[in-house]
This record gives sequence, structure tokens and C-alpha cells, in this order.
Amino acid sequence: MEEKAPEDVSEVEEKVLRARTVYVLMKEDYRISRNIRASWYFSNLDTVIPFVPRKSLDNIEDELTVLSVLPHEDDVPDANQLRDGFKFKLLPHSNIIFLAKRYRIVFVLDLSHSAASVDLRTGEVILNKVIPTLRRVFVSPFILPGTDLLYEPELYVTVIAHTPLLKCTTNQVLAQGIRVLKGNVEDFLAMMKQRYDSFEQNLASEFSKLQLQPMITEDLTEVSDGETVCGQHSFNIPMNPEAGIINLLRQGYFALQLLPENSSAGICVVTDGSLGVTVTDSNRFDALMTQLRNSTIACSFLKMGDTYCARAQFGHIPHVELLQFISTATFGAYFSSCPDLTKDTSQQPNVYHKALLQWSFQRGLEGFRYDLAHGLQQTPVHPTALINKILAHPIKVGPSSVVNPIIRKKHKDMKLNTTLNSVLSVRLREGYTIKDVSITKGGKQIEVRLVLPWREYAKIEYYATASWPLDPFKRQTQVEIMIEGSYDFLHDITCSTRRGVLRTTNVKNFWMALQSLCQADQLLVHLQSFGSSPVHYKLISSIANGIPVFFLPPSSYNPELNSQHNTKDTALNQFASFWNPVVNLDIKIWQKWMHSHRIEMVLEHDVPLPKCLQIPHTTGRFNIVQCRQAFATLTTLLREWSSFILIEGLSYVKLLGKDPEKPTSFLLMRSISKPPCIVLRCAFLAGTSGRNRYKTLGELKEKLRNLKFPHRAPQKVDSNKRPRAGQSDAKPAVIEHRPPLQLERSEKNCCILLTKPVEQILISYERKPSDMTELEDPSKYIKSHSMTDQQIVTKATRANAFNTLSRYLHHQRWIWSVKRGKVDISMQAIGKILSTLSKIRLQEGFHFASSNSGIVNMVLEVNMKEDQNEDGICVVQYIMFPPHVKTTLDSSISEDMDEMETTEADGELQIVTECWIEPQHGISVQNSPERQHWDKGDIQRNSSNIFSS
Repeated sequence: MEEKAPEDVSEVEEKVLRARTVYVLMKEDYRISRNIRASWYFSNLDTVIPFVPRKSLDNIEDELTVLSVLPHEDDVPDANQLRDGFKFKLLPHSNIIFLAKRYRIVFVLDLSHSAASVDLRTGEVILNKVIPTLRRVFVSPFILPGTDLLYEPELYVTVIAHTPLLKCTTNQVLAQGIRVLKGNVEDFLAMMKQRYDSFEQNLASEFSKLQLQPMITEDLTEVSDGETVCGQHSFNIPMNPEAGIINLLRQGYFALQLLPENSSAGICVVTDGSLGVTVTDSNRFDALMTQLRNSTIACSFLKMGDTYCARAQFGHIPHVELLQFISTATFGAYFSSCPDLTKDTSQQPNVYHKALLQWSFQRGLEGFRYDLAHGLQQTPVHPTALINKILAHPIKVGPSSVVNPIIRKKHKDMKLNTTLNSVLSVRLREGYTIKDVSITKGGKQIEVRLVLPWREYAKIEYYATASWPLDPFKRQTQVEIMIEGSYDFLHDITCSTRRGVLRTTNVKNFWMALQSLCQADQLLVHLQSFGSSPVHYKLISSIANGIPVFFLPPSSYNPELNSQHNTKDTALNQFASFWNPVVNLDIKIWQKWMHSHRIEMVLEHDVPLPKCLQIPHTTGRFNIVQCRQAFATLTTLLREWSSFILIEGLSYVKLLGKDPEKPTSFLLMRSISKPPCIVLRCAFLAGTSGRNRYKTLGELKEKLRNLKFPHRAPQKVDSNKRPRAGQSDAKPAVIEHRPPLQLERSEKNCCILLTKPVEQILISYERKPSDMTELEDPSKYIKSHSMTDQQIVTKATRANAFNTLSRYLHHQRWIWSVKRGKVDISMQAIGKILSTLSKIRLQEGFHFASSNSGIVNMVLEVNMKEDQNEDGICVVQYIMFPPHVKTTLDSSISEDMDEMETTEADGELQIVTECWIEPQHGISVQNSPERQHWDKGDIQRNSSNIFSS
């Protein structure tokens, strides 16, 4: 037997093995989209792939690298025989698991009022289970099955303690951007325990004050002399317990934008599940689900407390079906109970590894549910209860269900003139998952079935059929749309009987989803036809010479064909007909059809600064910061770098491809301008490789980074300092650091590129607060009797955004008294003080970000470092208010928003400044010489440094 062993091993190596599970590692330099993952899968499907096990996870250059292959047990009884490599075949039923080297996860701790109740099964307050539940998630690294590789990814973690209590103004971020590894996990958890206890004490203190709120409200109503003042609940701001699930996920989505971009994203909610009986606003819920799906964000739920209890008090019933649906629809996981695996030393993949780190197409079918996969096997359950639980599950329900039978109905079939890969790219971005793949007709046809869980009671199935093997030149795909749902739901969408408001809204939204599905396919066919005809990319002389294709008429958002062209030219009309849908495409849904990126920047301000920037003019108005010179230079760069202009100053296109005469793709650039803040949105046609996108964006960023102001006039050179003929300096010139305010105009950068999405966390005041001693809620100024519905919604949205930021960012305000009583002080002196403060911030590296009504916001990105880990970025905002007069009438609010208080008022004249700092973990490093006093300071110390300087 010993002599036959080598022969058996060689036979295994020569034999093509059927792959059961394949582990694939994604490159960390840039994000690998679902489209790239699906393209890799279909390009390797039904093919023989040689596999050589890797010895380490370093120096990986490919976008997708196979780390481990587990063949069928029938092919290889002992996996240890495959250490030297073998050949495998990827089959339609093979499970592909994608892993990343970097993850960004936001843990949202649900501290709603129901969490303060007692778990009747254990007799413990649910709030006391939050930190133990969080601790169980952070387990040790594991060894990849079939290899000896230790898989230890980088985890960038943010922890938020969320409460729906409107009056709680305590900062809700317990930690942001901490890089958690095996060596520091215990210190991290100890810090979370200390900060959680402190937040809980503050929450209890704020909650105890709520009993006085009715009396305060009555007093304010009497002061208003019968006037109706719109309170916080008079309009629909989703900051109440009924909208708990939407607020939890929105806050998690917001926090993810501040973590490293090139990483796999996830939101993990620690909750008791009592998040409302139903979703009252289906429009907002659908918008949120679309946002999460388009951004590839997996939502997982760790449930605390007992799920089923007949003695639950105060209506604290967990909405298990809703949590399971959200987790399944976003490729997340649901844990009805969290097992304690902290003492497990086997280094094998456990349930937390599989739920939070592993991504596969099959995850979107039935999700990852610990209750059905493990809990029922460990705990004895009565057979009747087990059957009822399985039958009542909202996602995995068979057609034979006796409780709620499932019915299938064909909606539509059509033929698309595009490739199967293009169709799949759009569907996967919309949240569809691959249910199964089959190769039929003797290997000449491939059938792909995709599923979208639209609600817990309804699904949309999408069949796509194309010839096999896939050929990019065969642009024919047959599709069929099926509806699967409960009888009640299908009856609602097919019958015209009268229904309630909620059911009517759900039916309307479902039909809109089906309609948008067909419209997305039509636009897909249009975009993918780019390279099929030269009329789509061949530039006529006028366009090649820089004349924009379209222009925006005054007071209109609909572009029209530029009349500077020969509008009767057939080639021009064909060219414009292709690009017209592109220029009208909503930027919020670019990601469906294209690979979307963004470049954040602030523009250098014009000099000199206006005199009435912070001190009002005689008319009571203020000037704003202008960036016309920098914007003109930026526009010139985009004009020269792009291939042609769609709309001047707004949209540009650069054609891409190996052959300039026959481009295969394009880059669409659109500038979102709120100077000084600029966001350049970039979108590549679907199918453009990640390597090419990364290279093209790097080239554009380098040009923006080196963009300088043009020389105004040639400088005179002293003839005595000119080098004589034949003489040259042997030593290179040493570039000395010069403070920002001493730089020549031509030495300054027009664009300052930003790492973080500053425009999303930019603090913006519409008016100066009436009381500077407290952080006011902007919603108190909304007057329902003098505004239209659209104005109320707009202002309510801004108020909601401000309230969210005020609970997320670290805030500190300083008030200086410059006049008391009848001591005279001129406005010019006040303006000089504010101007000096502005110059100090500019010298430290700040840049103007916004200005409105005399309120100036300046921003700065600071490098942060945590121990020996790599650097992070922290955004610091510095705000200066116009002179404020504190009088005895501060309690009354002026009706005129533009009214400016004067120094003649009988009160105290104050200068008010404040800072908002992103709660990034770490200490400040790599500061310029003008900010040396910031070195080794955390966010609290940096805010004090601003005051001391």
C-alpha cells in the first residue's frame, strides 16, 4: 500500500477536480465591484483552471486571486493530498466566496427606549447586553480551509451609540476609524466599555429632564401670543422611534463614508429588534434600500434578548421578519442569538467569519441566519413550533406553504441587443443576486436566474439567456421577468379594488420598480452601443475645436443642442442623440450603468478678500468668498484634458481605448459646484477594467494636484544675477518651506484635493443662531404658516442633517466679549480682529469652504496616526460668526431673517467662533511648521490648540 501512495497523488494532480468551494481574494488598491466579480466568474465558468497554493498573502497583483479550492469529497477524500497544486473546473453550482484584505464596519448600538426593558427569560436589562454582544463579534483570525494561510484582514471600525431621544445632544460616536487587529482588540473593547458607560450616564441624565418638557412647551406657546409655531414634530423629520430602523441604517451609511474607501463595507446593528411594527414611509425605505444596494453595503443584525415571549410589555415585540429581509436583501446576516466563541482556539472559520467577512452571490438568496442554521440544531424544539417557524419565514418560503401560499406570475419578456455581462452588471448593482446558472442545449446556451427580494412577501425574478461560450461580439440576450409573492400581494397589484393608504403606496412602488427595470434595460442597451458605430464617438470639427455640444438655457435644467453648431448636420444630430440621455442622466443613479468615482476638492480663494465678508455693508448685506480665478483655471484644465465638452463648466467626456480612432469606453466627468467646495463626479462605462480606471483617475488627480495659477506678468531678473555663458550651478537648488501667506500667487495650488467627503459633513448655517450659549436646533425657525410645502421639506431636511452632524462631530464654541455697556468700539476694529483670525487659520493651512450671511467656514485635513498603524485623516472645521449682540431680548426671535443687530443695541457685543472636528481615532502627525503645536494631539487637544493660537 505504501508503494501505491505516490501514484495515487500523481493521479489526483493530473485529474481535473470539480470545485465545490473556491476562496478568492480581492485586490486592496481599489474597490473590486460586483461587476468585476461576476465577470471573473463567468469568464472562468466551465473551464479548467490550474491552481498552485500560495505560501503568503503578500505581493498580490491580480484583481482577483484564487487562494483555496475545496473539491467535491467524491473526487478527493483527503484534502491534504492537494498541497502541491492541481487542476479544477469551475461549475455552475460551485460556491465562490470573495474575501478582502480590508474591511470597514460600522457598529450601531440601538439604545432605544425598548432596550431599557428587562429580558423576561434571563431577568437582565437589555442595555447590559450591548457590550457583551459587541465583544463576541471580535474573534481571532482563521486559517483558510484547504491551506495553511492565516487570514487576518484589517478592520476599520466605527462604533455609534444611537438613541432616538431628540433632546439628547451628547456626541453619539464612541469611536471612529480604529484599526482593530488581534493585538489591540482587548484594549479596543475596554475603551468601548468605558465610553459606553459614560454615554449611558449622559443618556439617563437627559432622559430624566423630559418630564419638564411639556411645561416648557406650554410656556413658549403662551409667549407667542397665539401664534402657531411649527415645532419639531409638525413636519416629517425621520428622527423619532417609529422611524428607528431608517435612522439606524442612515447613520451607519453616513459613518461608512468617513472610513477608508477601498474596502468592503458593512453595517452591523446591535438591537433588541423592537424597531416598529411596520415601515410607515415606504418611499424613504425604498430609497434607503436602493442606496445600500448600489453601494454594496451589507447590513447585519445582532439581536439581543428573547425573540418570542408571550409576556412582552409595552408592545416591545421584535420585528424579526423585517430584520431578516434587510439582511438578506443587502447580502448581510441575521443573528437571533450571538454565541460566545471568544475562547475558541481552533482557528477554523466560525459563524462570525462567515457572516461578516465572506461575500458570495448565494448570500442574497436566503441570507445568513444563525437561528435556522445552528440554533435549532442545538436547542430542542417542539415539532409543531419548528414547522410553524420555518413556514412563517419571509424569504425562504416554498410553493407548498400552507400558511401563505406563494404564486408566480410572468410579467414580461423581451430581447436586448447587448451582452449578458452588461445585463448582469446592471442587475447586480440594483441588488439582484445570482440564484442559479445552468448550461443547456449541449453546452451552446447559458441561462442565468437572478432574484431581487423586494419585500419580505414579494420577489422579482429575472431570467437572462445567451449563447455559450460568451462572445463580446454577439450582442443578443433574451430576458424574462417573473413576479413571485403571496396571493394577497398579487391580488393587490392586479385588481383595482379600493385599498388602504399603505397598501396602495406599496403597490404603486412595486409597479414603479418594474417600470424602472425596463427603463434601465433600455438605457443599458443605449450606453453599451457606444463602440458599435463611429457616429457615437467621431467628433465633427466644431466639437473638436472646443465648442460644447449642449448648453443650459436660463432658468432651465434641460440641456439643449448648442446653436453654435450646424444643427442641420446629420452627423451632429446622430452624435447628439447618443449623448443626450447621458447628459440628462441623474447623477444619483450613475452607478447602475457605470463605475462611479468622486474627487473632492476646495478651490483657492480670490485675492484680495472682500471687505464686507464678516462685517455687514451699510445695507446690512455680506459679501461671500469668490473663487473665480481658480474655477476658470480648473475649467481650462478639464477642457484641455477631455476629448470634448458636453456642457461648458459642467460636463466633460474623455474617450478611452488603445486605438484613439476607435475608443472602446469613455469617462464622463460632471462638476458639482458650490464654490469653494467642488465635487468632480467621474463615471466609466461599465466593463472598463479596474486597472485602467485606477490609472486614468490617478492621472487626473496628479494634474489637479499640480494645477497652479498662471503668471500674471514676467518677473524682471537682475542682470548681475544672471548666469554667465558656460557657467552652471553644480548644486541643485534647495527648496525651502515658505508659510502659505508668503507664497506668490503663481506658487499656490488652484485645487486642494481632499481625502474625506467634506461636503457631506460641512456645517452650514442659514442664519446666525439667536442664542450662542447653546447649540440650537434649526427646526425651531421653520414657520409652517409662511412657507410652501416644498420649502418646509427642504428646511426640514437641512435641519435633520444639521442635527445628525451635531451628534456625530466633536463641537466646541468660544465667545469673547468685546464691548459692555456704553463703551464704544467701531465695526472696523471688529472686522480687523476677525480678519486676523482668518489669516491665522490660513497660515495654519485652512482653506475657505463656504460663506453665507457673514458666517465663514474653513476646513483642514489633518494626518492622524494610531500607535504604529498607518495614517488616517481627520477633518477640522473652523467657523467664524459675524459680530453678535447679546441683549435682554435674546429670548424673542426676530421674524426677519435678514435683520442685522447693531452695536447701538443695549447689550454685550461678542465675537463667536467654533470648531467641529471629526472624531477620528489617533493623534495628529506630519503637521506643517505653522502647526507644530498640533503634533501628538487628539481631537480634544486640537480644539484647544485652535483656541490657544
